[in-house]
Amino acid sequence: MKTHTYPELAAHQREHQEFTNKVHELNEQFKNNQAAVTVQVAKFLKDWLNQHILGSDQKYAPYIGGKVPNL
Repeated sequence: MKTHTYPELAAHQREHQEFTNKVHELNEQFKNNQAAVTVQVAKFLKDWLNQHILGSDQKYAPYIGGKVPNL
């Protein structure tokens, strides 16, 4: 993304950081017996990954492929 000067790189990195923070939070809660791996957690992970891959990741595909959209 950086190499291809993707204009939304910072926002994309923030999405990844927020996701990472949430996963670390859930992991700490699980380790401290404050939370369980539930259907809710699994749904959160599945939804985030689907939305991110099919949404945010698709936005930068044209930059990598050399077909930058007219902004």
